[in-house]
Amino acid sequence: MKKPERSRRPNRSIWKGALAGIAGGLAGVAAKSYLESIYAPRLVEARVPLKLEADGQLHEPAGSLVTRILPQVTPGLTPWVFGGLAGAVYGAAVEAEPTTAAWQGAAFGLALGRIARANAASAGQQSAADTAAVAEAHVSSRMTYAVFGVVTELVRRGIRRGLA
Repeated sequence: MKKPERSRRPNRSIWKGALAGIAGGLAGVAAKSYLESIYAPRLVEARVPLKLEADGQLHEPAGSLVTRILPQVTPGLTPWVFGGLAGAVYGAAVEAEPTTAAWQGAAFGLALGRIARANAASAGQQSAADTAAVAEAHVSSRMTYAVFGVVTELVRRGIRRGLA
């Protein structure tokens, strides 16, 4: 009696996963930027800062992390660099352990948002007068990062299947 073979993906490739993840991360940044453009007018009216001021420049919380790691990146490109790098890491992680793609990528996006907020909070630069507006800003931020993760996963999966 033969033992059944394990259902192991024989074509795993960290490099192909990272490449697909870069494309997914860039698509995720585009989706996140689109959602932020919808929410930005509402949050500005509520006097909640969407971006943080550090070193005399405006940065998104995730962007300030990128400028610490890669100081030569222009501020306009930091979300794209951050999204591409995060997508590459995510794609490689999914290749190594497929359960990393929990909740269709939403868990990845939420974790990334938490890292960005922790980075911004450690800088001690968040201040707002209206607590309801701050709560709305946090919910909007979480939602945009969740969408970032889902879009990253969908694009990564599609491209990865194409690379087979």
